[in-house]
Amino acid sequence: MMIRFFATLRDLTGTAELTWDGSATELGELLAALADRYGPAFRGTVLAGASLAPGVMVLVNGHNARLTGGARAPVSPDDEVSIFPPLAGG
Repeated sequence: MMIRFFATLRDLTGTAELTWDGSATELGELLAALADRYGPAFRGTVLAGASLAPGVMVLVNGHNARLTGGARAPVSPDDEVSIFPPLAGG
């Protein structure tokens, strides 16, 4: 699975993308595994308990995961997952 990190998530992970070989069948499982790897700041940005954190945008193969099940959205080894932190501006 190809995972791409954007904006401040690049800083938290130290990379723009990685190939994930771990097992996950749902997005929440994947994000929890990534949070174990990258720490509490990453976890707080992407997860709120077992749900997606407010404001985080996650695309699975270009589709907004909030519209396909949120943290329960299915993922598979051939997917591309893009994770955008909450953005602010004005």
